[in-house]
Amino acid sequence: MSVLRDTSDQLVQSRKQKLQDGSLITGALTGIGRAAAIIFAQEGARIVVSGRREKQGKELVAELKALGVEAIFVYGCPQR
Repeated sequence: MSVLRDTSDQLVQSRKQKLQDGSLITGALTGIGRAAAIIFAQEGARIVVSGRREKQGKELVAELKALGVEAIFVYGCPQR
């Protein structure tokens, strides 16, 4: 049983390290992308969110920072 616990602890530590390295989430302003950004923030991830609406992007960044993580918004519009 201790081997399983050790392996589980190692996986958790590895996951936390990867989240701290940072995550880029495109389409993060609504729906699944927004939910993913919030979940990643709750896990302690450093986050870059991208989307087409600057005002909503800045609002999301403020929400993520309120969860205690580093977050920035990058405007992205594939049509321009």
